[in-house]
Amino acid sequence: MKHIVTLKGSELADCLKTAPSYASRDGRSDNPLNYIILAIVSKAKKIAVIACDGHGYYERRLDFIHTKGQPRPTLPDKEQRLCISVDAAIMLAKFITSKCNGAVIIEVDDENINENQYSVKLTMPNGANTTFFAKTGLTIPDFSVFCKKMEKSKKAVPALNNFFIPVHELVRAGKAFPARLGSIAKMFTCNAEMALLECQTDKEDIRVIFTFARNAEAAA
Repeated sequence: MKHIVTLKGSELADCLKTAPSYASRDGRSDNPLNYIILAIVSKAKKIAVIACDGHGYYERRLDFIHTKGQPRPTLPDKEQRLCISVDAAIMLAKFITSKCNGAVIIEVDDENINENQYSVKLTMPNGANTTFFAKTGLTIPDFSVFCKKMEKSKKAVPALNNFFIPVHELVRAGKAFPARLGSIAKMFTCNAEMALLECQTDKEDIRVIFTFARNAEAAA
């Protein structure tokens, strides 16, 4: 079956520039945390770009570009997702930015698998295209477990004191959110263990989750 997703190129490029900083890089091809995940969120009718290295979690949801009468956007497998390498994500971000700023089309045939990889084509409005590969057969952690845990923290009474926050988490979180004047990210904490930063507007749907350090030395 052929799967097609159409997205705003500039938004996808922004995600693919940011997500690699949240991916693990231990060199293991079977480690799902080494990959950037593109996953369809059916209930939200969006696609999520996700990366997690076990300490920090990045997710940005993008709207589909979908016109009436077109087949609904889909991705392979029951989970409807693609797992792409950090190198592929960086390449795609540069390719999209250098070509144009319109819509991009992602196409993949789930019957075309070679060495546990899908061959995926990305096409620009001007016809320029590139091919990259998406890893199959990975067991992706259930990120929804701690996402739901952080959602519950929104109802708790704020207690923002005596936390050891790893500085590098603040640095990469700062790159994940829009820097334009007036942009605001909300912060929530959970049991002095994790923090959730999110920015949800008409233009952005971004969340970052990171763990606190146990002591000041570990937070440096």
